[in-house]
Amino acid sequence: VKLRQVQDLGDAVNDAVVARLVDLASGLFILASTAVAYIRHKHPARRLESLTQLDKLSPVARKPLDVVYRLILDQAAHPDHTEPAERFNLHEILAVVLALRSRTSISSLSELLSRGLENLRGILDCLHAVINVPDGDEELGLNWKG
Repeated sequence: VKLRQVQDLGDAVNDAVVARLVDLASGLFILASTAVAYIRHKHPARRLESLTQLDKLSPVARKPLDVVYRLILDQAAHPDHTEPAERFNLHEILAVVLALRSRTSISSLSELLSRGLENLRGILDCLHAVINVPDGDEELGLNWKG
């Protein structure tokens, strides 16, 4: 339902597309929620198409959520869309967030990485569907951990 409310999608959301995304979600609400968050962020038509093109039969697709997260991470660090320094910053932040293995505030992460809050938020913006980045200084969280 929320997908039909996304601006700039127009007629791209038809019954076949919705059925494909429901099939891809495999009954996992978190996957459907992540897919909608990903599509709504930037370039919704292109992102919708990339999701509907995922091959459920690939060996990696045994875990559908992994496939969607991999798509989001691959596009966030894609050489055609980012500069080498941006990819380095993104990888550094992801490494620290994953190594912490616990929730931390944006300000703590900013301090740990010696980065300004706005710089950190700008880098994390492309990962909003995977990492929950609150508006305030609440704890940053990985969406797959709750």
